[in-house]
Amino acid sequence: MVTLNNKMTLKRSLAKDICLAGMALLSFLLGVLIYIGFRSNNLMMFEWADAVGLDSTIRYIREGICHIALGSFVRYSLPDGFWLLSYLLIIDVIWRDESTYKLIFILLLPLIAICVEFFQLAGFVRGFFDIFDLASYIGAILVYKLTKTYLL
Repeated sequence: MVTLNNKMTLKRSLAKDICLAGMALLSFLLGVLIYIGFRSNNLMMFEWADAVGLDSTIRYIREGICHIALGSFVRYSLPDGFWLLSYLLIIDVIWRDESTYKLIFILLLPLIAICVEFFQLAGFVRGFFDIFDLASYIGAILVYKLTKTYLL
């Protein structure tokens, strides 16, 4: 038997999931928009976009926002933070309960991202250590925790 209290709990749970999924989508799209609009055309992703016929759409987006000036943190580091936040939020939607699997998936990508930065610093991974990338990852984790603690 479904009680009024159960219905209210289900509605709150569905509203929470919709809110988290919306935040995840927005975060993902902001990262994509920054990448498409402000990164170099020489990136492999633009070759892939050309191959699937998205070159005119990308050109349209770039022309529409090319007048906006962005700092290097926003251009190069923030998209990674947005994508990490999107990942964390969507994992929360997929696993509602606090399970071991959820914890593994919540910790997995942030740990990989942070470790890769330090491995770059040590020379174990090709690339350049960037304190701003690290700050972006930590910022994403903090926004996720704050969202979970205070907003939902």
